[in-house]
Order: sequence, then C-alpha cells, then structure tokens
Amino acid sequence: MKSPAQLLTRLVVPTRGRPALDDTHLNTLPLALSGRRIGYVGPTSYLFSPSVRDNLLLGLGHHPRDTAHYGAATTARRKRAIEEARRSGNSSLNIAADWVDYQQAEVTNTAALESRIVEVLRLVDLEEDVYLFGRRGRVDPDIQPEITQRIVEARRILADRPSCDDLEHLVERLASDRYNANSPVAANLLFGTPIGSIFEGEGLACNAYVQSVRDQVGLTGDLVEFGAQLARIKVELLAGLRSEHEFFEELGLISTEDLPVLEKILTRKEKNGVEGLVPEERARFVSLAFKVVAARDPLGLVDEGLQQRVLRARRAFAENLPTGSKGSVEFFDPDRYNTATSV
Repeated sequence: MKSPAQLLTRLVVPTRGRPALDDTHLNTLPLALSGRRIGYVGPTSYLFSPSVRDNLLLGLGHHPRDTAHYGAATTARRKRAIEEARRSGNSSLNIAADWVDYQQAEVTNTAALESRIVEVLRLVDLEEDVYLFGRRGRVDPDIQPEITQRIVEARRILADRPSCDDLEHLVERLASDRYNANSPVAANLLFGTPIGSIFEGEGLACNAYVQSVRDQVGLTGDLVEFGAQLARIKVELLAGLRSEHEFFEELGLISTEDLPVLEKILTRKEKNGVEGLVPEERARFVSLAFKVVAARDPLGLVDEGLQQRVLRARRAFAENLPTGSKGSVEFFDPDRYNTATSV
C-alpha cells in the first residue's frame, strides 16, 4: 500500500483524484520546484551508484545552474546530443553543467559547499565513516595531482618525525632492500601492487615468468616443500570438520573445497616425490606458501635464508620484467604515489 507521503512527493502517481495543497495541484508543478520544497525520507535506505558526494548533493540538483562555454566543434556535438535526446524522449538539459543549487545549500561557492558537506556529515554522525571510505579509496594523479603530491609529502613527514619511533611496533615500513615480516611471501616477492590477474592471487604462483625467477634464485623447491608441509598440517587439523567451523577462519589459507584435492596431491607426493607432481599441483603448494606471513608463521619456515632468496627473486623480477607485463604491476616507491593501491 502506498503512503500519502509518496503521493505528496510524486513518487507515486494517483490513478484517481489529484493531490493538492490549497488550489495547487501537485502533479502540475515543475519537478524542480517540488523537489526544492518537499523532502522525503522513506522506510528503506538506498545509495545511488555515483559517489557519496553525489548522493549527499542529490537534493540540490534540480536544474543546471550554468552551462559551459563551448568551442565550435563542441557546440556541434552538443547540438547533435540535444537532437538525439529529444528524439529518444530524454532530457535535453546538459548533464555536464553544474547542477548544484548553492543558494539552497546556503553557501556561495564550491569551497563553502565542501565545508557545508563536512558540517552536515558531522551533524548526522557520518564524518568518521566517510573519512574511512576515503582512506580505502584511490586517487587518480592525472585528475587530482595536488592530492597525491600532498599524500607523498605526508608520508615523508610521518617517516621523519622522531615521535613516530614509538610506532615502530605497530607499523613495519616497506623498504626495497628489506624483507617485510608482516607481509605475505607473495607481497615481498612482488614488492608492488598487482594490476589485473596476471600477478594477483593464484596467478602469481602459476605465472611462467615468476616461475623462471624462482628457479633462477633456487626458491621454487623451498616454496613447494613449504607449501606441502602447510597443506599436510592444515589437512590433518581440518579433516572431518564442518565448513562453518571456526578453525577454517582462524587458520585460513585453505577452504573446505581445497581439502580433498590437497589430500590427493599429498598422497601422490609421498608416493612419487615432487617430481611426480604436475606443474599445476606444484603451483598449489607454492600458492599456499605465498600466503604465509613470517611474523605469524606457525612453522618458522620463513627463516633468514628463505627471506634472502625472496629478496633476490624480488630484484630479478623487477629487473627482467618483460615489456608486455610492465603494466601488470606498480612497484612501491617511497617518493611516488601508488595509483593501484588505496590512500
């Protein structure tokens, strides 16, 4: 059943009668006018697909505030767009114009609007949530170069402050010549953010170039044996448990679907050795080893020797990376903003 409020806000069109205020029939008012005068908060919440900012300003966008100045070529394209919109029954208004009603927001310019947004977020207790959204988001240096420059500068200042020495037990900084004990083996080898699937997740363990790098520094055998030991321990601990058992979440690395597959691979390894495994089976063990964090290594297998071989593999990986794969990873650089990772 539709509520009277939905009729008043024109979210529902009546099949009989006409909603009116005094002598004014609401359905005859321009949407820009009723949108400014009537607000509606329904029983269900919904966020539109654009940004959080666009959702916050949705109630201020009723009509384009101004139009951009077009050159001759752009004007011709705009005329064609208007004609196509009219023929298809869509609005011919310019979606690229500034639609924000600054007067309704009680501000005079964009800077004041930003302050107003922060004020409203604080008022409804959303300031912290939106701040966390932003921290997990990404910034495009081509669109907002000043922001990325300030982030890199803040990074440098934070690292140089003497007071930050007290945070050493909470944060382990990335360094190109040092193994990071609080990052997985895979992250230490790659020393960058994967872009796409080539060097991400299982792809890193199966990639032919990465395998050649591992072989070059004598790392493959260690990782296969390391992964096999992990698989054996996990299988013994998790076999027979229900999929929802808390151990699967606490121990990680292996899901219920992996268990029977790993059991078969382990049986073949014990019978025929590593040489008796096909490349895909060895890659499964390598993938397991790649996920281990040295600081939380239950077996103590990520020892100094293995860490040094991973560092050699890191250098070889970066130095000889094929041209066609250079766009698949963005390496960490303390002096440069990493566009592939979050703020």
